[in-house]
Amino acid sequence: MNNALIVRNVSKTFDKFKLDNISFEVPGGSIVGVIGKNGCGKSTLLSVLMGMKESDSTDTGIVIGGACLQKDEKEYKKKIAYVFSELPFMEKISAVSIGKYYGRYYDGFNQKKYEALLKQYGLIDFPGVPLRISKSKKDIMNASDFSQGQKILLQLAFAQSYDAQVYFFDEPTGNLDVEFRDKFYETIRELAADENKCIIYATHLVEELEHFADYILWLQKKDNTTSKFYYGSLDELRDSYRLVSGDKTLLERIPKELVVGGRLSESSNELLIRYDEAKITAKINHEIRQHMRYAELKEIMYYVQKKEIIKESGDE
Repeated sequence: MNNALIVRNVSKTFDKFKLDNISFEVPGGSIVGVIGKNGCGKSTLLSVLMGMKESDSTDTGIVIGGACLQKDEKEYKKKIAYVFSELPFMEKISAVSIGKYYGRYYDGFNQKKYEALLKQYGLIDFPGVPLRISKSKKDIMNASDFSQGQKILLQLAFAQSYDAQVYFFDEPTGNLDVEFRDKFYETIRELAADENKCIIYATHLVEELEHFADYILWLQKKDNTTSKFYYGSLDELRDSYRLVSGDKTLLERIPKELVVGGRLSESSNELLIRYDEAKITAKINHEIRQHMRYAELKEIMYYVQKKEIIKESGDE
């Protein structure tokens, strides 16, 4: 399978923050979830990948479909689309007008398809009808009057209306309801069904990535420097850990070298452990295995970043 996106040696330094030497490759037809604590540089990385900020490294290479951002920025930017938590367009015009005004800057932008998608997403009533004669309040409504969810859908309609290859999503669903998110995830999966395309999706809601992500890019910040902690499949990441729940006597029998972190309290006890079936057989007995389960992504991220066993009130 060909790579839809190749990223080499992305670095960016600010006064008190450095994004250090990030490299990865994304196969076509894949969705990459970008995770990490708030302030670790997820949005900064996406800004560099979209050509909105420059990498500091002279060895940086970011390539989509043969077009290198550092050598042919214009051709590269034709191949990207994006959806942000805030609308990047003028808001004092209608959704239809946004397509007419901004679409001209994108090769192959299809206004007819855009308006059909606006209709599909419930943002307008009559696609193709000139605004001056439309009797629909929805059709002539300024984008500034849309809800946050509607602004996300407008961007999604715009992004789907020209032939982009890489779609960047930066925290798009933070405050949106569950029903909207489910529909949104379905659309994302449909986009990634094309093996010539890929999606880069940055979020602090790591649990949503379990719905659709194929790969995880995990950024970790230490001493004001952010580097790549993990890049690989979501399944491989989850398979590398297990969560063990039980009484303290049981948990104390787990070799300390396997323990990543955990929580001890009066009501419940659990430990996150590193898991490798080939190496762990002799170290974990049958009784402990009965109390073992796959950890969710948010649990893995929480305990790995804490790097300690949290003892709550009532515990010594």
